[in-house]
Amino acid sequence: MEALLSREAGQPVKLTFVPHLVPMSRGMLTTIYARPSGTLTAQMVQDCLASYYKGRPFVRLRPPGMPPDTLHVRRYQLL
Repeated sequence: MEALLSREAGQPVKLTFVPHLVPMSRGMLTTIYARPSGTLTAQMVQDCLASYYKGRPFVRLRPPGMPPDTLHVRRYQLL
């Protein structure tokens, strides 16, 4: 992840990636930390993700303040 992000950013990118071992039937629960360079707001990140994933049926973004739950991927059906 760091190599790809560093290539795309044109500068070194450092991440902390923590996969969590939990009993679930599908999906992966992870926590990823990164320090942005420059000024970056939560709204800017939300807007970027919404723009990138718009129209992609298998990615659903949660509203700010509503964290995802691994149950959200259980028996998923396209609406």
